[in-house]
Amino acid sequence: MISRIVYKNSVICLVLLFILSVVSFAKEQRSPIDEAEKQCMSKEYSTAGMNNCTYTAQVQWDAEMNKYYTLLMKKLNKEEGLKLKEAQRAWIKYRDKEFEFINSRYFEAYEGTIYTNIAAADKMAVVEKRAMNLEEYYHIFSEQSR
Repeated sequence: MISRIVYKNSVICLVLLFILSVVSFAKEQRSPIDEAEKQCMSKEYSTAGMNNCTYTAQVQWDAEMNKYYTLLMKKLNKEEGLKLKEAQRAWIKYRDKEFEFINSRYFEAYEGTIYTNIAAADKMAVVEKRAMNLEEYYHIFSEQSR
């Protein structure tokens, strides 16, 4: 029984490492957050440990998002700032609904611990994308204001 559990967890780890390697190959440039998550994952063999790695990365992406939101707000005029504020509030509603959907898709429709890892990665990707969008906007507006 224990050997089947160890085997199953080993297969899950290999699948996750394969997914991470494909994703990392697809990215042009890895961020320090991605690198830290990759390093963390290489040391974790439990589902909970891997989820913690991904959750930590999500928290770091959230901090990046907030950093670039704040920096961008300082670059924008009043009208643009109000539009960004409105967009960010709408994005937060979108994020919350997306997380609800991810939870229902993986936790209510499927059984198996692998789905907690997939759900965690999907949630992190939502936050990462917004952080990267805000960073890109910040750099665009910084270039224009020169």
